[in-house]
Amino acid sequence: MDGSQLLHRSVAAITIDGPGGESYLEDGAFSAPVAAPAELGGTGPKTAFNPGRFLALGYSTSFSFILAKIMQDEGKSARTRVSCIVSLFTDPMDEGFNKIGMDLEVAIEGMDESEVQRLADETHVHCPVSKAVLGNVDVHIKIIPYKAESKPLASAD
Repeated sequence: MDGSQLLHRSVAAITIDGPGGESYLEDGAFSAPVAAPAELGGTGPKTAFNPGRFLALGYSTSFSFILAKIMQDEGKSARTRVSCIVSLFTDPMDEGFNKIGMDLEVAIEGMDESEVQRLADETHVHCPVSKAVLGNVDVHIKIIPYKAESKPLASAD
């Protein structure tokens, strides 16, 4: 791969039986039932995962990790919150199939909006997931005020 050096390789993620089945990590660290969203004819439990939920979780985590690194490199320390919503759209260029869009919301405690925007823009340039979707997925980044939360938000699905 273009002179790149391997730094980390994840464990295998496995899905059995598609919608109505189960996705899990080979090392047993994570397991979840999978089902299509109700809007797409899915009949599984609302708590089941679907590709959009997995993508949102992975993108928000990756973006958050790179944001933390950039802040650390700049000597900044503050609580952060990155959320991602993945939307599915029809794709008129690929008859019968769909495309995704991603909306990221970024908040950093105690920082003004212009500084958060600068850090989010730089993070977007360096985030491996941002690089992977570049030119293939519409990604919108919105800066929001930081608000501490005691528990995770419910899914937008």
